[in-house]
Amino acid sequence: MVRFFLLAVLLAGTAGAVGAAPKALFHASFDQDASGQSGDGRTVVARSAKNLEFVPGFQGRALRFSKANGSVLGFAVPGNLNVQEGSFTCLFRPEWKSSEFSHDGRNVASWRTIFATNAPPDRKKSGALQLWCWGNAVRGDANGIFDKFRTGGTYLENQQFYHLALTWKNGECRLYVNGQSQAHFNDSIPFRLYPAAPFTPSSQITGFFLGSDAGKRSANGIIDEVSLYDKQLSADQIMALVPSALRRSSASQRPAANAVNPWCALPGKTQKVTEVARFLASDTPRTQDNFAAIGPVTLKHLGATPYLEAGEKKCDRFALRFTLPDENGLYRIDWSYPDDRKRSLDLTLQNAKNTAADYRLQCGVLAGDDNPNSGKILSESALFFARGKEIALIFMTARAGAPAALSQLTISRIEGGLPQLTCHEPGNEPRPRLFGTYFEDPALPQLFGERQGITQSAAATLDKFTAYLKFSGQNLLVYPMVWYNGSLDGGYNPRHHANGFFDLLLNTFDREKLFFMASVNQNTLDDFPFDSITDSSVNKGLLHPTAAAILNTGKPNLNGWHDSSPKFNILHADTQSRLETQIDWILETAGKHRCFKGIVIHITRHTLSSFGDLSTGYNDYVIDAFERDTQIHVPVDRADPMRGKRYSQWILANCRERWISWRCQEVAKFYRAIAGKLAQKRPDLILELNLLIPPSKMMRNSQFFHPDFLLQLSREAGIDPACYEKTPNLAISQGAFPTDYRWEDGKKHPSPKHYAALATIDRSAGYYALPVQAERPFLHLFDRYWESAVGSNRKSHWSDIPNPLKASWLTECSWRISSPHPAGVHAMRQFVLPLRYTDLLGITKGGYLLGTYGMEPAMARFARAFRSLPAQRFADAPCDSEVLRVRTLQTPDNFWIYVVNTSDQPQKISLAFQGGGELFDAAENRVLDDRNFLFTLAPYELRTFRMKGNGTVSAQPMLQK
Repeated sequence: MVRFFLLAVLLAGTAGAVGAAPKALFHASFDQDASGQSGDGRTVVARSAKNLEFVPGFQGRALRFSKANGSVLGFAVPGNLNVQEGSFTCLFRPEWKSSEFSHDGRNVASWRTIFATNAPPDRKKSGALQLWCWGNAVRGDANGIFDKFRTGGTYLENQQFYHLALTWKNGECRLYVNGQSQAHFNDSIPFRLYPAAPFTPSSQITGFFLGSDAGKRSANGIIDEVSLYDKQLSADQIMALVPSALRRSSASQRPAANAVNPWCALPGKTQKVTEVARFLASDTPRTQDNFAAIGPVTLKHLGATPYLEAGEKKCDRFALRFTLPDENGLYRIDWSYPDDRKRSLDLTLQNAKNTAADYRLQCGVLAGDDNPNSGKILSESALFFARGKEIALIFMTARAGAPAALSQLTISRIEGGLPQLTCHEPGNEPRPRLFGTYFEDPALPQLFGERQGITQSAAATLDKFTAYLKFSGQNLLVYPMVWYNGSLDGGYNPRHHANGFFDLLLNTFDREKLFFMASVNQNTLDDFPFDSITDSSVNKGLLHPTAAAILNTGKPNLNGWHDSSPKFNILHADTQSRLETQIDWILETAGKHRCFKGIVIHITRHTLSSFGDLSTGYNDYVIDAFERDTQIHVPVDRADPMRGKRYSQWILANCRERWISWRCQEVAKFYRAIAGKLAQKRPDLILELNLLIPPSKMMRNSQFFHPDFLLQLSREAGIDPACYEKTPNLAISQGAFPTDYRWEDGKKHPSPKHYAALATIDRSAGYYALPVQAERPFLHLFDRYWESAVGSNRKSHWSDIPNPLKASWLTECSWRISSPHPAGVHAMRQFVLPLRYTDLLGITKGGYLLGTYGMEPAMARFARAFRSLPAQRFADAPCDSEVLRVRTLQTPDNFWIYVVNTSDQPQKISLAFQGGGELFDAAENRVLDDRNFLFTLAPYELRTFRMKGNGTVSAQPMLQK
């Protein structure tokens, strides 16, 4: 009772000038019995109490609720709880079995209720309140008109106390764990029209329960110090209630000081590679115990070589079953297929009896069509880390009329770790050439075979991932630290990272001598007053002063999401302030780490990091600034509710180019200031603007065939490379979409001519106009992942008609997200062909997620050469060839040269070096005896050279016979 009144005093002290403090309605300490206390000190008797078990609590006594003891405790709503608006707080300690830590929300066995009101038969839109757990993730529901909910990113660990808080108002709620706000779970459209009248909860809500939902879904844990208030508590008020021992710790997650990555092969040690399984198309028996298929499967031959071919229909496929000797081992899969026609092979690997998302290997190949076939049997190789002995490999036709095929397959176990590729990089390079992996989504915990949300598993995942990077020659990871709804600082954790994940990642990358760049990929201002979006505010034009971007319709973007205009205006103070706050958090978290090399701003059409396109940004304050800076008067009535539409019409008709240039300059002021912030933190840090404008989404644009089409779109979004001259630590990255043509196959296209152009658009100079103009040119290869729910048991889905494979040994993964690449030598076109048009200082490849690509040997050869060069722009040297490029750089101590073949055919070239001293093959760091030589470059091959001192080179391409 004394503690209850002390809390009330504390809340009153935090109310400030905003208004009266929330009033305490109910408190139960369980020190004496199971009754509660009202705000005025009266005893509140439970209306249902059964099988109560008192145990030591956080302080004094507490109640244990478990399925075993069947405890039930309920109270009446009137006088104790305000369903319209209020707050609930408690201390909770889980006492769970390992099976209750599932992150699969469909696993009802892992649902645990801490606090719940009773609800009508249909809980949706009822206003029924619930604080519960999906495994070790906390969830809060207020069941309002949009049925939104909050879920925790701070995962609960067994036998530890947590302070939990749920606040609600008008059917919306907020959730806190140990005083830290937990962000909204889903990433759907944030702007919806709210009704003018307050949300009204159901009159049928008359009681609430602690520790269970009316006896169901027991909390299986200890509950202590329960309190209810009549209003929403603020974040500061909630933090004031959190016991000091439970407030967020700043302790860093570090690998052991002398830790050795167990997945990296030790120098001088020999790997042991043992074949453990084999499949031959013509010889291996196919039975119901090892084979399952949808659609026809036919045995065919290319010459004398047999192969199995899946059906021609999209999603025809077959599955093979294998048993591994070590359920936690490292394996390599080698497979061959005919490169004889248009083919699409979508390959996934999973546990045969899949129980959750399984993305350890999702790759494949695309043959023929826009790339010539070799007419040969080709081979691929990929790595995977097992987490179970029984596995299934599924080969699927991803494009209609392009059947998957398999000739033979072997699985080998690798013992002794992965060999580490040796790259001879120039010394004293504060910003080396970067070559690495990019995650659009924060999905690393879903990969490499470890449990999500568990610190020990996260450490093992990072060990596996860094070993893979070093094996394949990659030295960089670009990964979101800020995603759709904000910072992934613990409260917002949409992909189940372990607590302290980024500390662990940064320390691991420091140890492994790799590089890390944090990406910012934000779509939503999570603290925006979304309930201000009403019919009245929209139709009366009242949102102009806010961060909500006004479209050329005069209204905000109410319905669109991905590939539509941004919801928020990049020039509003709230938008820029939030982005600066995110940048400051990244710099504070990562700035002290050697591995940290900067920040990547992810700029798509819908992110809040640019204007997106010319259809948006017509808020009053933007027009005011434009008029002030340009002295151009925009003659539009400021009392017109739809004035945003009038602004757009007049400006685009009268001063379109001036408007575009001005917006680019204003956005550049902001990003140059951010670049300065990075340089002030550390002079080697890079700010990269990653521009992702997929041509496939712009095929209806009237300028689609203009040579500078992508540069025009970028400027219309507010990003112009010319605005960033003399900003030495700012890089412009061109987003390329190498498989857009295949990814769009089978869709309806108004113009076949536009669709056909996607097959060759990445061979045009205009496609790379952005990095050509940039001082620091980067390239990002965005993997189009082939999303499909074909393996699920749903009735329908937008991707493909669900139709899972059926076998007693197989439960197919319900959602596949594979990223096939072009077959054979064509796989490297995406990396090398851009060098035809400009030098590149950084290259990243990735998308939603990846296991391994299946093209690592070719990537490693390119990486050795690329990383052997200084990270300075090379100049073109004379070379009379359409496909060969020779570039040079003179540094104080060395003359550098690289030669690259940007075609899919071998090319001969003669090089003659003059001046200087010793000549080296830079990639191998090997002295070359001859300074004049003729050699053949393989398709898409890069060769690099270094000559001591000052020098020159002459290059002469040789005609092919």
